[in-house]
Amino acid sequence: MYKSESYEKQPWIEWQEEAFQPVLPASLNLYNELHQLRFKLILLTGRYEYQRNSTERNLHLMVCTNWEKFILRAPSEVEILTIIYKSQKRKELEDEGY
Repeated sequence: MYKSESYEKQPWIEWQEEAFQPVLPASLNLYNELHQLRFKLILLTGRYEYQRNSTERNLHLMVCTNWEKFILRAPSEVEILTIIYKSQKRKELEDEGY
């Protein structure tokens, strides 16, 4: 059995707010490939709506600037487990015809 370090939410949020997180190379490659193929790109994240500005700033710094929708958690969705939240959002997108 392994013991993990405790998770401290505030330092993580502060780090995200700095907007200097490196992009994962595989994610950037996928983004660029789909963009070149003219897919409508929808970004779905577990980040919160109040982090929109810093997250968009970071994406722009990484040259990820074109998307159809950028979905972040609303204040009412904070307590929803990520797997449930993202599954619900994917279902909503399907219902919208995506």
